[in-house]
Amino acid sequence: MCNQFKNSNEEINRIIGNYFLDDSRSFLSRYNLLIETATDKGRRCKLLVDMLFSIECSLKALLFFESKADEKVTYKKVKRIGHKLNNLFNEQDISKYSKINEYYNQIKSIGLNDYEIHLRYTLESHIKFDPCYEKKINPSKEEEYYKMVEELMVTGQIYNIAKGLLDIVEELHPTKFVTIKFSDIDIEKELEAGRRISDLKSI
Repeated sequence: MCNQFKNSNEEINRIIGNYFLDDSRSFLSRYNLLIETATDKGRRCKLLVDMLFSIECSLKALLFFESKADEKVTYKKVKRIGHKLNNLFNEQDISKYSKINEYYNQIKSIGLNDYEIHLRYTLESHIKFDPCYEKKINPSKEEEYYKMVEELMVTGQIYNIAKGLLDIVEELHPTKFVTIKFSDIDIEKELEAGRRISDLKSI
């Protein structure tokens, strides 16, 4: 049976993967812009969340780049993983790369894999809006969390991990720039790609 689409699965997956990779770069850029002025706990925690997002986006980009399946199948897989770094790093298309596993070992060694992106917002919202919250929580746990954030920011370790993972994905799947004439653009193919990506919103 001939393919009814003008775009292959790999082409659509690559477009989506590049969206994730662009997001990863944006989170790293924001870190570089704000790290010097992020002197309080709240701002540094936000930057930690940005780095977690950057790591997540790079790995999800890799899943799309490596996939030959229909984009809906790939999207469902990525969506199911959610924001859990452990699950992402253990995906076969990710864990097969030794360089990525080295960064995963670093993340595990500092316990960062146990933190999810919502943690920073959960702590702050409780502290601000629940006067009794500080008496309910385990002070040593909260202090341990903020101490870890401080160390990661001062040493730049979390940034280096996020940047290293982005570099690996870009090296494995470099962006190809091709100069074409306007007359050579296949409008139907471009519109089809847009429709297929837009259809993912219903999943």
